[in-house]
Order: sequence, then C-alpha cells, then structure tokens
Amino acid sequence: MLSAGAVRFHYYGKYGVESAKIANIILLVSLAFSYGMMTVIGISLVVNPHMLSQLLSNIAWLANISPLVFKAIGFIILLLIAASLIFAGKSGRAFVIKSWQLQLPPATVLFRLIVLAIVDIALVAYIIHILIPASTVSYLEVFSAYVQAITVGIISHVPGGLGVFELTMVASLPKVDKTTLLSVLLLFRILYYFIPFMLGILSFVLHEAYIRSGLDSNKKRRMLPSVWIPQLLALATAGLGIVMLVVSILPPVANRELLLGEFIPIPVIEMSYLLNTLMGFALLVLARGLYQRLNGAWHISMWLLGASIMTLLVKHLEIEVAVICALLFGVAYFNRSYFNRQSNLMSLRLNAQTLVLLSVFLISLFWVGMYVHRHEAYSPDLWWNVSGDGGARFLRSYAMLAILTIAYTLFSLIRFKKPLPSLPTAIELAQAEQVARNSAYSIANLSLLGDKQLLFSDSGNSFIMYQTHGRSWIVMSDPIGEESEFGALIETFIALCQSFGGTCVFYEVSNRYRHLFNKNGIQLLKIGEEAIVDLDKFGLQGSKNSKFRQVISRGTKDGLSFEVVPQAQISIIIGELKAVSDIWLGDKKSAEKGFSLGYFDEDYLKRFDCAVVKYQGEIVAFANLWQSGQLNELSIDLMRYKGVQNSEGKEIKNMMDYLFINLFMWGKEAGFHHFSLGMAPFTGFEAQAKPVVESHPLKNSTSKDNGLNDDEALKTMSQHIIDSKYMESPARVEAIGPKWRYVTNTVTKYGKTYYNFTGLRNFKEKFNPEWEPRYIGIETGLRAGMKPIKGLTDTTLLISGGLGSLVKT
Repeated sequence: MLSAGAVRFHYYGKYGVESAKIANIILLVSLAFSYGMMTVIGISLVVNPHMLSQLLSNIAWLANISPLVFKAIGFIILLLIAASLIFAGKSGRAFVIKSWQLQLPPATVLFRLIVLAIVDIALVAYIIHILIPASTVSYLEVFSAYVQAITVGIISHVPGGLGVFELTMVASLPKVDKTTLLSVLLLFRILYYFIPFMLGILSFVLHEAYIRSGLDSNKKRRMLPSVWIPQLLALATAGLGIVMLVVSILPPVANRELLLGEFIPIPVIEMSYLLNTLMGFALLVLARGLYQRLNGAWHISMWLLGASIMTLLVKHLEIEVAVICALLFGVAYFNRSYFNRQSNLMSLRLNAQTLVLLSVFLISLFWVGMYVHRHEAYSPDLWWNVSGDGGARFLRSYAMLAILTIAYTLFSLIRFKKPLPSLPTAIELAQAEQVARNSAYSIANLSLLGDKQLLFSDSGNSFIMYQTHGRSWIVMSDPIGEESEFGALIETFIALCQSFGGTCVFYEVSNRYRHLFNKNGIQLLKIGEEAIVDLDKFGLQGSKNSKFRQVISRGTKDGLSFEVVPQAQISIIIGELKAVSDIWLGDKKSAEKGFSLGYFDEDYLKRFDCAVVKYQGEIVAFANLWQSGQLNELSIDLMRYKGVQNSEGKEIKNMMDYLFINLFMWGKEAGFHHFSLGMAPFTGFEAQAKPVVESHPLKNSTSKDNGLNDDEALKTMSQHIIDSKYMESPARVEAIGPKWRYVTNTVTKYGKTYYNFTGLRNFKEKFNPEWEPRYIGIETGLRAGMKPIKGLTDTTLLISGGLGSLVKT
C-alpha cells in the first residue's frame, strides 16, 4: 500500500514513460478502486441495509436509524455514480471545484474500471464465503459484511485495516462462531495478502537481478529454453512434492472417504498414505537433479509421477493433485531432450541451505498436522490403528517423513570423499601437445605446463584445462580442439564439478561460444579486452611506423641483437635463461604465479622455441614462443629480462620493445597472421578513443603520456601475456549490467593504486592492435546463491598465487 506508487514509478520510468503520465496512471487506478468501492457500497446498502443497522445498533445515537434510510443512501450513491458517468461523456471531462481538479476518463473506460473493481471485490468476498466451513450465512451476507469491513478499514487509516477489518467482520456476521471466523480471516490474510506479497517481492528481486545482470541489454543473451525449462520443471516438481507431503497429513474429504471405503480395503488405503509420503519426499529430492538436467533424475521422476497418480487416487480420490501430477508428467515427457546429462544421482546431497529450508518445512508441517488433529486424543495404539483414523495416518506419515529426512541428512554428511582429478600424466601431456599443435589458438600451449588438470573429450581430440581452488573449479580459456565437441565437453565438465559439489568458473573465455555457456546456465561477464596485432598489416615502412624503426635503430646502436632459438637447442641455453629469470624475479620482488601464465620450468621451456635478446653475445632478455596451428597466431608466455648498460654507461631502455617489434617481423616472415599481446584487464567497458600516434620514441608515449614507465608496464604485461583466441570483429563498446559495471568501476577506482589498468592498455595500444573482449563465466540461476561471489574470489586468489601474494602485490 505504501510502496505501490513508488514501484509503478520505478517500472514505468524504465520504459521511458513521463512522470506526469505515471501520475495519471496511479490516479486512474485509485479512481477505479474508489468508484468500485462506492458502487459495491451502494449495492450493499440497497440489497442488505439491515446488516448496517445491526452493525450500528450498539451506538446509541445511530441505533434508531431505519434500514430504509440506508437503502435510500445506497440509491443516492448509485445515482451519483451514474451521473458521473454521464458527466464524463464519450471523451472524458474535468471535474473542477475552485482550485481542485479531477480529470475523469471517458465514460466507457470508467464503466469498465468499475466493473473490474466490482468483480475483484466480489471474488474476494466469495473466497471468504467458501472458507467459512458451515453454510450458516449466505454469500450476499458475506459480501455486505466484507464491503462494510473494508470501508471501515479505509476510514480508520490503519495500514491494511489490520484489526479493524476483523472486528467489523465479526460484528457483521454474528451467526458465525467467532473463533471459526477469526481463523478464516487469518487464512484469508495469508492467501490474499501475505502470499501475493511474498510472490511480489520474489518477482521484484528476480526481475531486478535480471535487469542488473545485463542479460536484457542484448536480445541474443536471453536465456535459452534448455536453461529455463529444466529450472521451471524442477520448481514445479519440488512444489508438487511439498503438496503431496501436505495432503498426507490432512484429513480426506468425507464423501470421498466413504465412497472409496466401499471398494478398496482399508489397509490398501493406509499403505497409499505411506507411499504418497515416500514419493513426495523423493520428488522433492529429485528436483535438484532435474535442475541440473540429469537424465537419471528425469527417468526416476517420470516413474514416480506415474505411480503418484495411482496412489493419490487410491488415497481418497485426491483428484486435484493427481491432475497436477498428470500435467507435470506430460510437460516432462515432451521436454525429455533437455535432460541429457549423464551423472551419478548419489551426488544429490544436502547442502546447508537446503537443510535449513527442509527443517523449517518439517517443523511447519508438524505444527499444521498437530493443529488439524488437535481434537484427537493421543494413544500408543494409534501407531498400529488401520481403521481409517486421521490421527493415526498423520503420525505414521510424519514418522516416515522424519525417518527419510534423517537418513537423507546422514547420507549427505557421511560421504566418502572422492579423490580430485589428478594432474596429467606424461601420456596425457603428449596427447594435449598433439591437440595444441593443431589448434588455431596459441593459448592451447598453456596446457603443457602440467599444473592444470585436463578433461578430454571421448574422442581425445579436444580438452578443457582447469584447476581447483577451494571448492571452485576454474577453467582457463575456451575449450581446445574440435569445436563440434565443445558443447558436450562443457556439459561433462559442469557435471563433474557438480558431482564434487564445486562451483564452475570459466576464466578469460571469448564471445564465440557464448551460446554453449548460456545453454548450461553460465553467464559471461566482461573482464577486459585482449590486444591482437594484425601481422599482415604490420611493417616498418611509412611515417606512422617511424617510431618502430627508431626502436630497432636505437637497439642496434646500443649493441642489442635478436634471435629465435629453436626448440632443439633450448637445453644448451637453459642455464642462461635461468640466470635472467632469477635476476628478474629478484628485481621485481615477485614470486612465480601460474594458472593463467607460465612459470620457469625447464621441461616446460624445452617444448618451445625461444626468442632472445643478446647484448655482446650474452642473453639479457627472453620469451618462449607459443605458436598455434595453421600459422594463425603467435604469442609469448614467460617474458623475463635484466637491466644492462651500453658502452656509454647508460641503461638500455626499450629493450622489450626491441624484442616485440623483432618478434612481429619474425612472425610475419614465418607466415603467422596475428600476434597476441595478452589481455588488458578491467578496460574496454566504455568507448575509448585511440591515442594519437606521433613520431617520437616509444618511451615518451609510455612514461609521460600514460604515467607508466617501460619497466613497470612490461612487468605488468608479463603477468598477462596469456591467451590468444579466435579472430572476431573488435568490440570497443559492450553493454554490461549495472551490477557488474559497479564491480568493475570499484575495482578500477580503488585498485589503480596497486595496478595501472589504463597504463597497461595504453602500453599495448601503441602497437596499434585490435581489441577483442574477454569474459569470466559464472553459474547463474535460482540455486546459484553465493557461488558467483565464491567463484570470483577463488579465481582471484588462484591467479594471484594465493592470499599472501595478493596482499603483497
């Protein structure tokens, strides 16, 4: 009541409706309710004026008013409403009293609103009438009492007429037992106010979460049927399970009990109660499996739904619930294709949140059962009584439910811990190397580091590389290998993760396979953009590339030379590489990271060619080369260098720029088409103008314009020269949800003290790259809960090398 106007302003405003029009809408709704109320008040006074006389009989100065007076008032109210309809006319008219003005809509619109309001009030009164157990009052009496009660409640200005409404109803219906009527009104409050209010809050929260997630910003990102159909079916199955458990403890309808008792033996009916309880609990548990699209959960649920129809009919003709079972059976049958995940149902264990909800439900169910059967005296013989006693059925059904819950809880708690997937063997690494050699994406070479688990497809031609941190299973990059196998591979990984109760995270994936992630309930959130240099267009000729020629010329003058050492000769220089790496780590006071980039490992480095920069024959900088198949892409992973002075005693600057430019030229001559400079995290969320490129040394554009010297930029860059992916059109601007935008803005605002996000991007920008978006994929849906936050936290800790390294950094 207090927030309706604000909610309407909130939603109408989202779609561009002007404030004045929103105010008119709110006024129209209030006008419709007011006209409807006045109409039913008039009808009530005309039809049943004696009830108001009886209500006012305890007030001395109103007790002697004749019912004819109230009937006359009713006629006057109806005539005034009719007159206002005539006054409004076909096009509407303003009703003015001095400075106060009321704009009436056209008579046809006003009449329809009045009819809708009357129907609404009449239906609410009918609900109260059918809730009253004994037919001691007619519908018209209940209708008149309800109209008077809400009128008095409105006049009292008490929120919702709480207390005033109930008191007026009791006074207006003296024929109904007060205790019974108050119980009916309490149930009415729950049905008419509390449940719709909770559903409204739930829908509001879900809608806001959907808006803030950014899913509505791009029509292509709408949830696929393969995501929302299993979720809705899981919710419906859980709801049906709850309903079946509730009806197991409630007494049956008397005439149905007598009818069945003539054809079906009592022991069979009693057994149907226990079976109904068992199946209701099983459906409640299997709902989680349906949510996860497990094939086994679908098959068992179908059998249970079919059997439940029979037990519900045997159990005193529970036709309504049986019809729901049949409808759900049909919906599940025709959507069988969405439940295609093969997984062990033993993984459907209780978590803490489910246990709390189940406990609250059981306590509530016990309280309802005790209230319903409060008039029946307890006796130990009730447990063995099969004569159709309702209290005995309640005790047996609830006892079975309690036993099932305890057994399910113990099963969830006393679990045998499965060993986590192990690191790849030498044979698996060789298999991964073969797939990587044929892949068009150089990131595939990161799998050869051996620090990540590998999940291969059935054919062995594709794989996913991942690591576990805490309870998060974090995948690095897109799947590698044959694209036709990626969908099944992602589903297999998610099923494996869920069997361990883990949280799925897909780090630094491209936009190319968004449909596969969305299909499996994974939402992609942008975390930055990757710089890709087009080697076919790169060159040293022309005035705009004079700065590149200056770097090469200056490096050569300082005594630098560039060379690519083939893989077969890496063992010869591995000692020199180790010395450079140790100096670099010492100077930067940094530890090896891992996961999203490589670390110094002799066996790992011996798998690749290595680009080196030498000074007077001594290696002073190096970077191992990632080469993709089909000569599509070239990139570097481990990049280390040490400070050195030239013959003039000055420190050589732009050493790594010298390495990069030579690598670009070497890659172009070798036939590669692209070079990945890695990702610039938390950038590219807004349109960014390209910096003006002038003909001056690169060190000026880095240190002066960007606020980041070369060494700092290269140190940061070396931490992020990771995946190079498929080639897509540059995406300079992308719509993201306000919630994720708030996260990214907060990170860049408060994190720039420790990490120069913009400086790193500008450092890479000077090589004129194209920018491709990169994402992190996290679980979404109704049961995701805190998993996204936990997954993001674990991913941050894994990339940074742990909490200690993160704080140190």
